[in-house]
Amino acid sequence: MSAQSVLNTAAQYLGTNDYNSFCEAFVEQASLGHAGVYPSASQAWIAQQKSAVQGTQGIQPGDAVYFSADKSNGGYGHTGIYIGNNQFISATYNGVKTENLAQWQKSTGQKLLGYVPSGQVGRGTAQY
Repeated sequence: MSAQSVLNTAAQYLGTNDYNSFCEAFVEQASLGHAGVYPSASQAWIAQQKSAVQGTQGIQPGDAVYFSADKSNGGYGHTGIYIGNNQFISATYNGVKTENLAQWQKSTGQKLLGYVPSGQVGRGTAQY
């Protein structure tokens, strides 16, 4: 899918309770048109290391952002779709929302690991 298609698909879910707490399934649906590739954001990040970029240098709208696993998210990590201007769309426990990268890290304690460029999501070495 093109980056614009990823953004359009992700935006369709804003404000809904679809994918509540299933952030990886949300990112896969927006990026690939289907879910079920990886069981969690943490596993997706690990499996996609050949495509992954640490930090945010070069990040573009439509890229998938990944955050570290911790106790607050059951060790599953977190992911969303970057929309630009340090904002991303993600599926949270309270529905699909737009969040600020820095504010998310501050409020959750989850460190931003980096991103996987649009078009590379789901092309990791390990499929589950």
